[in-house]
Amino acid sequence: MRDCPMLASDSNFMKRLSLLNCQQSEMDENLLKLEMDLQLPKLKMHEHVPKLEMDEPLPKLELDEHLLKVEFDEHLPKLPHFKKSTSMYLVLLDLSNCQQLKRIPDFDEVPNLIKLILEDCQKLSQIHSTLGRLKHLVSLNFKGCVSLQRLSHSMGLKSLQTFILSGCSNLKLFAEIREDMDNVSQLHLDGTAIMNLPISMQHLKDLTLLNLRGCKNLLTVPHVLCSITSLKFLYLSGCSQIDQLPANLGCLVNLIGLDASDTSISEIPQSIGFLKKLKVLYLYGCGLVEEATPCDFGNLSSLQRLDLSENNFVTIPESIFQLSKLRELCLLRCQKLQS
Repeated sequence: MRDCPMLASDSNFMKRLSLLNCQQSEMDENLLKLEMDLQLPKLKMHEHVPKLEMDEPLPKLELDEHLLKVEFDEHLPKLPHFKKSTSMYLVLLDLSNCQQLKRIPDFDEVPNLIKLILEDCQKLSQIHSTLGRLKHLVSLNFKGCVSLQRLSHSMGLKSLQTFILSGCSNLKLFAEIREDMDNVSQLHLDGTAIMNLPISMQHLKDLTLLNLRGCKNLLTVPHVLCSITSLKFLYLSGCSQIDQLPANLGCLVNLIGLDASDTSISEIPQSIGFLKKLKVLYLYGCGLVEEATPCDFGNLSSLQRLDLSENNFVTIPESIFQLSKLRELCLLRCQKLQS
């Protein structure tokens, strides 16, 4: 505390704080972690499920009470062809770690898929255009598909809720989003090579979480993104080429958590004061100075956690003392901070 006497002099502010970090420990990196488990709806199966028939044998097959689930061996070179008489029952297809899988054939053979997992299929580079016709698909996971460079030009998965492309490090183009794809609540593009987000992002009317962490090629955050008023969590940390946040950031009236750490932003938009529900704000490693913090910053009436570490503050911005619910303030490695 002796290293921050300016704070100590404001007794009312200090009584509100439960944690002031000026020196050693790191802020918990998982404060904004959102549980990703998907609860699949129970499906009513016919009393007598026909024997599963395929042109090629499956390495592993599981049938539980509510859904037909198929898992494949990691050395599988291609996807077996399902008989039409039984493929209609397949709702969960897990192809995780199929290291030799390079392309996926026609999805019309499995029209009732609800969950498709292609995690860590490192040679997968081609996705059949019929993927966009899976009208019942709720969860789609391409995490770690490092050979994937593009998706279908246009996607209209109207039931999709969770879309994961984390770690697809060669993915440069994100698909255009059709108007009927408005049920997506979570979109993970972290660690991809995308440079721009499509204007059609505005069709994601129910989006609550957008993860863009580590998108080092991403140039801007489009203003149209702030028209998605359902958004609650926005992760931009490590997007090193982003030098400003949208001027209309304050339109995200339901935003709870914002992480813009390790970006190149030089100032915080005035409209941030309209984020009345914002509870967690991370801005460490941006090189900010006092003038970058607007007067309206003090209007963040719900803010509880604030990380301003590794910035160039000489004094703590006055507006911070107006944050009535602030409980945790982190000022690690603010080398220029004076008493």
